[in-house]
Amino acid sequence: MNRFKSLDGFTLIEVLIAIAILSIGLLALAGMSTTAIKFTNYSKNKTTAVTVAQDRIEELKRQALISALVSSTATDTTIKNDVSFTRTASVTGGANQLTRLEVTITWSDYKSHTAILATLIRQ
Repeated sequence: MNRFKSLDGFTLIEVLIAIAILSIGLLALAGMSTTAIKFTNYSKNKTTAVTVAQDRIEELKRQALISALVSSTATDTTIKNDVSFTRTASVTGGANQLTRLEVTITWSDYKSHTAILATLIRQ
């Protein structure tokens, strides 16, 4: 009987408590990685949305160099990275005045998002 008491080691309770603490820590890490993946995906989609909106503003600027833009609104949809982006371009103003170009872009991943880009040009 004395032989067993002199052996050093962990009791079953100590091992179970250590496993429980380790499990809680690993679950917290799993939750953080899920959040990180979600926000990385959101950032990728927002970057794509802003690029698509900026492309439309540049198209409108090129059109203004060729002929005067008149007040109008146009909507189109494009798909990038398996996400559908809807952009609405509006022109406010006209020839011989300051003209506002505005592109509103919307997309959905885990929820709906909107970004608005606007600029002013002289025609």
